[in-house]
Amino acid sequence: MTNMGAALGRWAIYYDLSVIKLALALGVTRQSVYNWMKGGEIFDAYKPRVQTLIKIMEHAHATKKTSEYVWRTACQEFNIKA
Repeated sequence: MTNMGAALGRWAIYYDLSVIKLALALGVTRQSVYNWMKGGEIFDAYKPRVQTLIKIMEHAHATKKTSEYVWRTACQEFNIKA
């Protein structure tokens, strides 16, 4: 199974989403996001949010959506005013 943090990092690069945006969407620090991308453990409390964000990006890719779509959808999903 692919590491969730690595998958998050690959999709973030693909959609040019900054670590700051990822951290905001996931409710964590930038350092946490960096640690996850390097293979660090994602605490169970955050796994559902990470999985949801990855699913948003996978859906965007499958339907040929833009990074703006990904960010807008994430903001709606996680109730972020950005």
